[in-house]
Amino acid sequence: MTARLTRLWKMAPGQPFDESYVSTFAARAQKQDRTLARWMQTVITSFDVKPDSSTHKVDCIFHFAKAAPSAH
Repeated sequence: MTARLTRLWKMAPGQPFDESYVSTFAARAQKQDRTLARWMQTVITSFDVKPDSSTHKVDCIFHFAKAAPSAH
């Protein structure tokens, strides 16, 4: 799934940071890849944004945790 997510990520290094791109990435990725969409239904997605003012870079780290099984 990492390769699929990486292929769909379009924000290039050095581009101005756009937190709205990051916050909506998972939803957009699911619309573009059915296999990824099925997998993402089984995980909880969150992310951390870590700006570094000395380098003017922002690291974005996505976290995927297994979702609790459905009660049905």
